[in-house]
Amino acid sequence: MSDYDVTVIDSEEILSGFIQDTCTDDINRIRREYPNYRSLYIDIKSLRDYSKEGAMVVDKILHRPRDMKDTIIGALVLDKIIFEEEEKSRNIEVRYIHLPDKLPIREIRSDSINTLISVEGMVKQVTDVKPEVVVAMFQCSSCGHRVREPQEIGEMKFPPDTCPTCGGKRYEPIPHHHQYKDIQKLRVQESPEGLRAGEQPRTIEVKLEDELVDSVTAGMRCTINGILCPIPQGKKSLVYDLYIDCCSIEKERDTYSELEITPEDVDRIMEIAADPDLFTKIGQSIAPSVYGNEVVKEAIALMLFGGVRKVLPSGDILRGDSHILLVGDPGIAKSQLLRRLVSISPRSAYVSGRGASAAGLTAAAVKEEFGGESRWVLEAGALVMADGGIAAVDEMDKMNKDDRGGLHEAMESQTISISKAGINATLQCRCALIGAANPKMGRFDDYMSLGEQIDMPPSLLSRFDLIFILTDKPNVKTDYDIGRHILGLHRKGQMLNSGEVIPEESMTPYDTATLRKYIAYAKSHVFPIGDEQTDTMILDHYVRIRGLSGKDKPITIAPRQLEALVRLSEASARVRLSDRIEIEDVKRALTIFDTCMKQVAYDSETGMFDIDRVMTSTPKKTRDNVVALLDIVRKHADELGYAAREQVVISLMTTGKSIDEAEALIEKALQTTVIMEPRRGYLKVV
Repeated sequence: MSDYDVTVIDSEEILSGFIQDTCTDDINRIRREYPNYRSLYIDIKSLRDYSKEGAMVVDKILHRPRDMKDTIIGALVLDKIIFEEEEKSRNIEVRYIHLPDKLPIREIRSDSINTLISVEGMVKQVTDVKPEVVVAMFQCSSCGHRVREPQEIGEMKFPPDTCPTCGGKRYEPIPHHHQYKDIQKLRVQESPEGLRAGEQPRTIEVKLEDELVDSVTAGMRCTINGILCPIPQGKKSLVYDLYIDCCSIEKERDTYSELEITPEDVDRIMEIAADPDLFTKIGQSIAPSVYGNEVVKEAIALMLFGGVRKVLPSGDILRGDSHILLVGDPGIAKSQLLRRLVSISPRSAYVSGRGASAAGLTAAAVKEEFGGESRWVLEAGALVMADGGIAAVDEMDKMNKDDRGGLHEAMESQTISISKAGINATLQCRCALIGAANPKMGRFDDYMSLGEQIDMPPSLLSRFDLIFILTDKPNVKTDYDIGRHILGLHRKGQMLNSGEVIPEESMTPYDTATLRKYIAYAKSHVFPIGDEQTDTMILDHYVRIRGLSGKDKPITIAPRQLEALVRLSEASARVRLSDRIEIEDVKRALTIFDTCMKQVAYDSETGMFDIDRVMTSTPKKTRDNVVALLDIVRKHADELGYAAREQVVISLMTTGKSIDEAEALIEKALQTTVIMEPRRGYLKVV
């Protein structure tokens, strides 16, 4: 028997039995909430497994969805499954879910027109909700005779030219008597993780109706089920555009549901988790082409796995993602590290600060032709598209200052607020951000603060959990090791090109596919919690370093760093697939954190940690020197507030500074406009 040997009557009987057996929840809800709720969901996979005939009906639904919708409605009317009244039954919206196959957006072709398809993607743009006429009411302009005319997609369809009552030939629409339905249009973009290098993501327009409107927002990942429809580009055009008339939306609940993890994969994941050299091998697998920087790689590994996002009873949210900034000399593989991370993370976005705007990074309201008219639509940026994954921003220091301002909210609260052109929306960007930047002068100076060397505001620097300084300093042993590593990479490439087999001992411990699945499994199944012992260890470390501060001493650490320690400890437990944070996880987090602090917060002049070197870009000692300078200028000022520069220099020298140090302090104060030089040789407090 072929798939199409099942008659319409047989189909109605099969569908009637299936609906009554499996759709009781929808039936009861429709009865309770009609007409506000009219959706009957048909699970295609369940129908296929329902019986042999059910599988045949599924094939008919996929190829002739509109005809089969009428068949389903006929079953509802004939058997009075939901309502006794036929009119109510005919108003039910049939929605298909869990289609057996998904069609990539770039593979949509004309042979799929008028069939039921399922596509996965990310919502790129969303229009406002608009009313669309379903049945129009017209009135004869001569005698007032009224007639209803069902409408189709496109321009309004008028009644026949001649009025049956008076013979008049002119009808006028009566908008307040039309029958309307709510519609909304989306632009859905294929997920970037499935693209090959150099490919641009494709998009398709989607039409939502009735209960589906406002069910998704820009940046959300979902599966669209609907009928592929053609629409002409012009009245007489032979070329058509395609859109999906959506019948259902399946929102993605699991952040990493696009990765299929088989039982064999789970066995391999558990085997990896039991490896005593787990962290070392994961670090080697993250960036095998980059030599050294083991602590940095371990920190990046923890960022990939992330901490646990928490929602407090008050509704406040504590982010679980860590943000990392890599600062260093040119040519030390910062960009290579970022691109490698993008290839590993199940979700990711890579942007270059030089060519990125605030709108491109966060979100924007843009005006363009969409949905058949020119209107403002919400468009998601890179951080929103990377929701649940990694956002890599290269050359952050090259970004426009105004554009960088949009990162503050995104990094701290992991949301992006848009208020423009009547659009007020808040989008989710629950991603970890890793950035790379170069020093202003080309090379990093160990004796200057971080804020003085990077063209980034302290308010943005303070939002990074970890900041690492990567320097390129000549060292014979290190240079030999790096050189051998680079030559070894080229040797592997040559062996592959010539068809030779690479020795197993020189292979990367875990390939990219395995690493992606390991990360996805850990983030989906492991949510570690601490205990009193681990909490005490973190708190004692925080208080001990904090205790180094004093009345006349710099602030060594801030509460924001305490949260970073918690996130790193949780991530370490996640790498081990452990539901409990152990002492070893806290020790690992403290080691990485202390390494970072020694690089960015150590003040060589005072021999102490000073978090203000990052938080404000001005160490406490520098602030004290400036305050002393202002006091001296005020002390020697005349009635106009002018103080002789020579006298100020002499007074500074009495405090123990050399003449060069005194002049340098004055020049720095002039550059920061703390003081001014109203005329040559005189200083004045601003």
